[in-house]
Amino acid sequence: EVLVHGRRTYWAPLQPPLKEGADGDAAASAALSARQFLCWQASLARWAVCTWVGTGSSSSSGACPMADVDFLEACEWRAYQVDDRPSPQAWTGARLLAPGAWMEKTHGGWARVSTVLVAPAVPQPLAAPKADQADKHPMAVDLVGFRRLELNARYTMRKEVIVHGKPTFWDVSNAHFIYFQGFLKRWAICVKGQIDAVRKGQFPGCACQLDAIHFALPSRWVEFSEGA
Repeated sequence: EVLVHGRRTYWAPLQPPLKEGADGDAAASAALSARQFLCWQASLARWAVCTWVGTGSSSSSGACPMADVDFLEACEWRAYQVDDRPSPQAWTGARLLAPGAWMEKTHGGWARVSTVLVAPAVPQPLAAPKADQADKHPMAVDLVGFRRLELNARYTMRKEVIVHGKPTFWDVSNAHFIYFQGFLKRWAICVKGQIDAVRKGQFPGCACQLDAIHFALPSRWVEFSEGA
């Protein structure tokens, strides 16, 4: 934030690079950019619109130039308030927003403008963070249709038991759990006794998906059976 005489300055968006320098050398001024800014002129007790011209990362990135007060006060004036406002404290925000005339620099000289409207800008609403797709999945899922009846059960999420970066789901007896096989990008059902093998990077299972989607969504499964 750039302050002049202890007051905040207000900056317009960065303008395109200047086409031609003051000396006519376009190459020398190709990197020059301009920005309009509103600042408090303490010695004249008024607000003014000035033009900052410069180069460097501050202009290219769009950030406000970090120049000293003397440099900013030497910038060209574009417009300034006429001292006919009722507010006794010229530097206050109320004074800046108070209706009144401005003097504007034109090609023919300075001209008085009585229709200038200064109003607080409405901040743009921040975009809501995109919800994690994992947060949309249910906390519990009922699985049915397996030949091994013990696999047909309700599996409830246990956030404290993480495997391959995702929570696991356990049946009511904690005999079986569903976990994400990270390398294979699928979910599988496993017996509790294999939890250590799973944590070591192995992929044991009683059944697993054929589709790379969350198991709560309709998908194809294969089931391990003895002798198959």
